[in-house]
Amino acid sequence: MPYVFVAMSFSEKFLPVWHIIESAIKKAGANAIRVDNLPDVDDIFDTIFRKIRESDVLLAECTINPDTVNSMLNVVMEIQCAREKNIPVIIITQSNPAELPFDLRVKNAIMYNENKEGLDLLEFRIKNRIKSALKFEKKVKIKWSFTKNNSRIKLQNHYSKVRN
Repeated sequence: MPYVFVAMSFSEKFLPVWHIIESAIKKAGANAIRVDNLPDVDDIFDTIFRKIRESDVLLAECTINPDTVNSMLNVVMEIQCAREKNIPVIIITQSNPAELPFDLRVKNAIMYNENKEGLDLLEFRIKNRIKSALKFEKKVKIKWSFTKNNSRIKLQNHYSKVRN
């Protein structure tokens, strides 16, 4: 089963958002991984980067909040790791996208409000965005073969998870 690495603040303020994210990911047919929920994490950074490299999608909660500014820096670092490995990134935020760091503004962020209606809409949007990302990932893994000058050449789209 595919899985989605979730990069977000571990603050209790975001616990209701985490439950919505986890539910949406399950409804999309994937497993949600958040590093603080893993048992026996020995080296937190090695675990984070390994789990990101193994993931099919990274979902990042990028709300800018004075109480969680340090975790936002970690989330940005985790987004860059996923981008380096060509892992699709989904950004969600309660902030105005113009307030996000410059390199994140180019992404189509899912904006939400932290009320019942806003969280219901967030769950729906996350589920659909993850389903779309997983379908796209499946398509780009297809190996194409063709004949050129009497020699058979196999090409693989390298957009799919090129991992070292």
